[in-house]
Amino acid sequence: AACRPIVTLGNVPLKALNPSARGITRERGRLFQYRDWPVLPTFHPSFLLRNRAALGDCWQDFRQAMVLAYAVA
Repeated sequence: AACRPIVTLGNVPLKALNPSARGITRERGRLFQYRDWPVLPTFHPSFLLRNRAALGDCWQDFRQAMVLAYAVA
């Protein structure tokens, strides 16, 4: 069945949902569970404006979120 993933943008929301997270650069793209929801951390848009090379990683994360959201079991 499809689920509704939470996509956190940057370190602040990541740490709010997972205080033991090691930081966004290490945790981005790695799913974790928060209550009943899967959470997928990725980069904040302001980081992407300064670091264009990370855009591909961010798109990959959003593709992964879409697969989770529209998966059919």
